[in-house]
Parts: sequence; structure tokens; C-alpha cells
Amino acid sequence: MRRFLFFSLIGLGVLGASGATGAAEQAPDPAGWYGGIGLGGGLGHGGGDGGHQGSITGLVGYQFNSALGAEVQLSDSFFGHRRPPLTEDADPTHRDFHVSAAAYGVAYLPVTPKLKLLARAGIGDSTFTAVSSGSREHSDLASLNLGVGAVYALSSTNALRLDVTHKDFEHHAGETDETTLSFIHRF
Repeated sequence: MRRFLFFSLIGLGVLGASGATGAAEQAPDPAGWYGGIGLGGGLGHGGGDGGHQGSITGLVGYQFNSALGAEVQLSDSFFGHRRPPLTEDADPTHRDFHVSAAAYGVAYLPVTPKLKLLARAGIGDSTFTAVSSGSREHSDLASLNLGVGAVYALSSTNALRLDVTHKDFEHHAGETDETTLSFIHRF
């Protein structure tokens, strides 16, 4: 997944340098606030036997110009579990994902007046409950988050967004790859 993200970011940079700015000149200035709600799913891996999750995601962001923006995202799981250990030396435990919050810097690459690609990088914090041998332990884990995606404009104020985000948790507690489909509204 790291290679995928790395080469995706390089590809976005090459496209931007090769003259995709013509599409940006055709579209009106996109500066402004936006918000969205979406459904997502993910696979956890690393350290244990993996797991899956499903979540409802909300995001709010501000696009500064046709190329740069910033956003915050909040996700709440409606099902799922992960099975990496709490630490490298610990036995695998059952982990229930609860809430995740993250802040991102976002780079946009307009491809056509209706389609733009995005790449984002940020930091997040996720809350888990670990269950092992009948005991419960709550933990907050920070993560480095990298993602790529696409936004398709349905109208001047509404769009669909698909993004894939890779989360690498601290203390070798595992990784998660999440895919989210969102409805976006520009204010």
C-alpha cells in the first residue's frame, strides 16, 4: 500500500507539472467551505490476523484555491474489529474500533471541469477497545495518514468523492487501509 500511495503522489505531481492546469483555468475559482458525509470500509493488517471495519464519516474543509485545501474528518464505526497486538511483544487481542478524528492538508489536481484528483496527508487519533481474556482496555492511538482520491462534480455545489486512506498507527500497532464514498456539498 505504501508503494501505491507513493507512486500515486508522484503521478499526481507529474500530471500537474505536465499542463493539467488548463482544466483549472476553465473552472471557476473553487475557494470556499465544503462538508460531506460518507460510508467507508477498511481492512486492518500488521502484527495480528487482520480485521475489518465499517464506518460513517463526516468531514469539513476549506479549499484555498484550485490546488490546495485543508480538512478535518471524524469517523464512527458501525461494525468492525481489528486484531493487531497492542504492542509488538503482546499476544493478539480482539480490538473494536470506535472513533477516529484526523486533520489533513489536501492537494487537488483538476483533470476536467467536473473531475479532480486529490492527495492528502495528515495525522489522526483513533480510539479502540481491546478485549483479551475477559479484560477490557481502552486505547487512543495516533496515526500518520496518507490518501488519494477523486471528486466528481454533480452540480456547482454537490459532488461525489471516493478516497482511499492508509493509516499507520504508532507503537507498531498495525495499519489500516480505508475506502470511503462521500457526498460533498460546497457552501
